[in-house]
Amino acid sequence: MSATQYTALQAAARGHVRVTEMLGKQYVHNRDGGMTISTIRSLEAKGLLQREPLPASFAGSDHRARLHLTSHGVTALARAYGRPHPAAPDTRVAPKPALGSTAVRTR
Repeated sequence: MSATQYTALQAAARGHVRVTEMLGKQYVHNRDGGMTISTIRSLEAKGLLQREPLPASFAGSDHRARLHLTSHGVTALARAYGRPHPAAPDTRVAPKPALGSTAVRTR
């Protein structure tokens, strides 16, 4: 399991993830930060997550579902707990050095 998938399972276990479908497109909403729909779909395909539709009073004109761990998802999360996970790729851009900031050695 990748670090991204592990993080998604943790967020779903805390109840922080929901999926919204609007105009035929699906979107992920996560209190803890960014997450892609492809990660959610991957975990659903593995049988680790399932969607529970929210009542119509919450949905408005779009369709919303909260994600829950399946029994297999609970087991997978428990097995992965405490194990080192590969670091998620760092998507931040390294700052460029300022012009004229070259170090000069003096004796």
